[in-house]
Amino acid sequence: MKQHEDAAAAKTPKEEISVFVQLLLKMRGRPQQQQQQQQQHQQQQQHQQQQQQQQQQQQQQQQQQPGQLYCRVQRSASRQRRADSSAAATAAAAAAATAAAAAAAAAAKDRAREWC
Repeated sequence: MKQHEDAAAAKTPKEEISVFVQLLLKMRGRPQQQQQQQQQHQQQQQHQQQQQQQQQQQQQQQQQQPGQLYCRVQRSASRQRRADSSAAATAAAAAAATAAAAAAAAAAKDRAREWC
């Protein structure tokens, strides 16, 4: 279970790096397809749903004593908070990338007007 948590935590920086690289490419005039961002977002949502389903199955399969139940609820809540904050960070990064792309496009239009 600890390994699964570590794997989920390790995935987040890769996604952040991916968003950062996409932002840099957009600023250089090589926009990435919006479908890729949507697919990444969908994959992240599916991963979160799978995690939740696994947690529910584990809770149903095992006998739960009061102390164990409390610990499991706390771990589940902690995982959910991390997933929520990761999703919020990804959404914020996507919004920043969109804003940067719009600013780059506006700057490009201004430069084009200067040449005309």
